[in-house]
Amino acid sequence: MKVYLTRVAILIFCLMLRTALADNHLVISESLPSDSLSQQHYRVWLPESYKSEGNTRYPLLLVLDGQKYGNLVASNAKFLAYSEDIPEHIIVTLDVKNRLLNYTPTDSSDWDGDGGAPKFLTFITDELLPELEKKFRFSETRIMWGHSAAGLFAMYAFMNAPHGFNAFLVNDGSLDWDNRYIYKSLSLYLQKFPKRNRFLYLNTSFLDPDAPDEFKFIEPIVNLLEARAIPQLRWVYQPMPDESHASIPLLGSIHGLKALYKGFRIPESIILKGLPAVKSYFESVKGQIGARKKIPESVLLMTGIIGIQHNKKEAIEAFRFCIELYPESLDAREQLAEAYLMNEQTKLAIMALEEAILVANELKSERTEGIKQRLKLLRKKLND
Repeated sequence: MKVYLTRVAILIFCLMLRTALADNHLVISESLPSDSLSQQHYRVWLPESYKSEGNTRYPLLLVLDGQKYGNLVASNAKFLAYSEDIPEHIIVTLDVKNRLLNYTPTDSSDWDGDGGAPKFLTFITDELLPELEKKFRFSETRIMWGHSAAGLFAMYAFMNAPHGFNAFLVNDGSLDWDNRYIYKSLSLYLQKFPKRNRFLYLNTSFLDPDAPDEFKFIEPIVNLLEARAIPQLRWVYQPMPDESHASIPLLGSIHGLKALYKGFRIPESIILKGLPAVKSYFESVKGQIGARKKIPESVLLMTGIIGIQHNKKEAIEAFRFCIELYPESLDAREQLAEAYLMNEQTKLAIMALEEAILVANELKSERTEGIKQRLKLLRKKLND
């Protein structure tokens, strides 16, 4: 048991150290001249790994009202990435000065100077996104985050953006706008839902059962979503009665991202059940927006290390599977050799170390000599 705890502790420490060393840096702060609007100011954070991982593409997280919520949402997203609950993102925070104009989808009789959302959405999809795509490497996951009036706009974009975004995080959105325009539009939209995967997250803070009916605008929307079982649409509604309209962006940004990336982190309870459970869990979330393309190397290593104490054959299978997915993994090859040894298969352990040396040489790894020394001792042990 002591060996087991030591191995797992070292592995967890290494994983925590790896993520703790990563950081997101503000690399751009500029204004974009627009054909349809006045200049729009935005800021961009790139992951620390962006330069070293030259071929990696990252999800886009666009935060509306960047001047107010940009730092908050970016910090929450970065922390969740450190804990490996979500992937690293390219985070773009867009400052918006005229919120009433740019975020409202219709010209309401109750307000003056509103109804500019269609024009603003065109700017985002046809001007801002192409400009960003020239400069940065985005994956297919594109997220729009909004609160209050910006949440109204995000909901409008969910129904009206034909391209550009596929995940929308609506935090206490003003979805009662203009005599429940959103509810009416959503009813029509869901009847002709496009055949592409989308994700929608909704939360709300105002849940007073004694409130007038005009304040109970979220329930009909949720009921409408529940009544329409659309395979391509994954959605989550989260009431937050203990939050206020002002405080909900803090927890809402965390829960919204975790809801989107449900399954990205394989729970420890699943890992403890062994490789078949890990594979089954991975298959259950495969294909979702934001899902991993393959089981993380760290998960397979931990699965094998834990399995050594309980099921050596399954541990060997886990390390072999890890090598199959990650051919350059020295950790998997060394751990495979250890598993063979504990299963009294010394010759196979020697072969695993020999292959590890070949990989280490190709990688020009500093670990090469250490593996050679270990192989030398093992050969001597076998001959004796």
